[in-house]
Amino acid sequence: MPAGKSLHDLIKSIIEEEERRIRETVEKIEEEIEKEFADFETPLYTVNESSNEYDYLVDIPYLDPDSVHIKRTQNLIIVTFKNKRGKNYLLKIRTPVDADPNSATFYIVRGYVRIVLKRK
Repeated sequence: MPAGKSLHDLIKSIIEEEERRIRETVEKIEEEIEKEFADFETPLYTVNESSNEYDYLVDIPYLDPDSVHIKRTQNLIIVTFKNKRGKNYLLKIRTPVDADPNSATFYIVRGYVRIVLKRK
C-alpha cells in the first residue's frame, strides 16, 4: 500500500476508476445504437386496453409487409419495418407488467401492424 493512502482511499479510487470505465463504455454503446437507428422514425400507434388484453395498432403509411421484423424480449417488443417509399420505422413497446409477453400475436392488415398481448 502506498505511503499516505489508507485502504479506504485506495478502494475508493479503484471504484471511481471502474465507474468511469463503465460510463465510457455505456456512452460508446449508446452512440453505436444511435448511429444504427439514426435513419429510423417512430410510427404513430394507439393502445387499447381491455380487461383481458392490450391491443396495439401501429400505423405505417405505404407499409411493405415483407419488411416487418418483430423481436420480443421479456419486457420489450421491438418492431422494425419499412414502407414502400423506403422510409424506415422503429417502435419499442415496453411490455406492461401484467401482460404475458409469450402470448403476443401479430397481424398485418392494410398498412397497420396489430400487436395483441394477453393479460396474465
